[in-house]
Amino acid sequence: MTGDRQLIDAIKTQFARKSSAQLESIIQASNDNRWAAEAAAAAGEVLEDRVSGRATEPAEAEEELAPPPFHYEPGEIALGVLGGLLTGHLIIPYHKMAEVESPDLPIPFGPRMAWLTLDTTDTEAAAAALGLDEAEKATWAEGIAAAYRGSAFVTPPLGDWTLALRRFRANASAPWTTTASPNAAGTMS
Repeated sequence: MTGDRQLIDAIKTQFARKSSAQLESIIQASNDNRWAAEAAAAAGEVLEDRVSGRATEPAEAEEELAPPPFHYEPGEIALGVLGGLLTGHLIIPYHKMAEVESPDLPIPFGPRMAWLTLDTTDTEAAAAALGLDEAEKATWAEGIAAAYRGSAFVTPPLGDWTLALRRFRANASAPWTTTASPNAAGTMS
């Protein structure tokens, strides 16, 4: 039970930033097996702490992030079905971005991503050089999600370098000329 207690306490730290309505929805959703038992217990304990006066509602609740999309490639599905027919096991490959604890830290950008390394720390100049006129600030998680949806993402400086990311398309004539989310963590310099 010690391991469970430590996990529940860690989850409570994260859930303290959520509104009571969000916590109640977590408890209700745990009945549908969408949340682990420890998450439901942590949500219940945070709500109990608020009711008893040991904790307060956050002034601004943490925004709920949409779950990362699953991405299926038709060719890979066909290959998985064919492999299943031959082996007796149905294998359908998909790509899901891992959940991120802190979206303001660099995170892996996964497969099927075209990337360009730029020898600069000026993200605005990098976005302008790539023809990304309607750039807006974004966290790493938001920028990579936008890149998978077809936008481009220009990272904040990584040492002396800046990366530009975009979903790979073999038939793209101008791979960097769309609107972008160019910068993470509000560090546009």
